[in-house]
Amino acid sequence: MPQIKIRINLNKFGEVEATYDTLEEALDNVELLAALIKKIQEQSSIVQPKAEKFEVAAPEVKKAKDLEGIVEYDDVGLPHLILGKGEISVKDAVLLTLYAAKEAGISVLTIKEIGEAIPWRVPYSTLAPTVSKLKSKGFLIHLKTSEGKAGYTITKKGLEVVTEILDKLKKRE
Repeated sequence: MPQIKIRINLNKFGEVEATYDTLEEALDNVELLAALIKKIQEQSSIVQPKAEKFEVAAPEVKKAKDLEGIVEYDDVGLPHLILGKGEISVKDAVLLTLYAAKEAGISVLTIKEIGEAIPWRVPYSTLAPTVSKLKSKGFLIHLKTSEGKAGYTITKKGLEVVTEILDKLKKRE
């Protein structure tokens, strides 16, 4: 005769399994099984997982006044420069992008994300050495977030350079 198995996973702490000969017997013992699970959780201090709500909402982007006309943010909150190729150097574009990300609450950006934020195509063979040079000068650092994402962020020294870049851009207007 086929048997009915009910297996309940208690997260990574263990499993409870009950075997019944008939469906009727299994259904009759559902309350018993629920009580058993509750007792096990109480005795082993297993915390029941809370139901999580997953919502996809556009992040609130803190827009810095000094970036108006220089940076726009996409629907995910990533910064994108709106300056043309001749208006600033690749070095300045990298620093402005990292500054805009920091202002928006984004802790780190990868080289790929930095490249995507610059409106003209900057080859990786140019972008990677530029980022490396900025890092060696102490304008940015490479770090890993608590979420496990690795990337670059601007330093205090880099923020001073961004202030100079923004001043130059404002004088052009």
